[in-house]
Amino acid sequence: MNAPVFAAVVDDFVSDPSLVERLVQVCAKHQELKETKDASFNWLHAFGHRSLHAQGEREAMETFVFQYLRPYVWPQFVRQYQGFEWWANHQNTLGWHVDKDEGVFQATGTYVLPELSCVYYPRTQCEGGELQIDGHEPIRSNTQVGPQPNGVRDRIAPASNRLVIFSPGRLHRIKKFSGQRISIACNVWNTRPSHD
Repeated sequence: MNAPVFAAVVDDFVSDPSLVERLVQVCAKHQELKETKDASFNWLHAFGHRSLHAQGEREAMETFVFQYLRPYVWPQFVRQYQGFEWWANHQNTLGWHVDKDEGVFQATGTYVLPELSCVYYPRTQCEGGELQIDGHEPIRSNTQVGPQPNGVRDRIAPASNRLVIFSPGRLHRIKKFSGQRISIACNVWNTRPSHD
């Protein structure tokens, strides 16, 4: 039996305006780190946080994940999890892709999927830039068969303080835009994805 295919949007997700501003700063710092180091992999779980970010930035992400994201997604959308992989996007576009364990995929061509994909927009003011999610049948984890595009099913505009979650194994992309578009992507994993 296939898991349900869904996308959900929650506006005004974070009730603390100071945390929203701290998350904007995390995104800005993440962009700086990406220009000098491999800051793409950040792993957060109940017993620690692997990240190149400074202590205050890690604390902002921990507050976001443990006080806002985890209570919303668990147990409603995921039954169990081991941790949260996260990264920040600052002014980026991105072509069609599936969230997956990049290390396993590069080594074997196998799609190992998270339990859930999430995007949070702390601040955005742009034309375009919507998250587009294809309507294909989601791929299954631990397969080498890629998704077969079937046309855009969901078009979700970015908005400040908006959370978007969607089922795993779905092709998605960011449309071109003008203006400011800042987001935090977070995948919920049952097993830690492979990275160094």
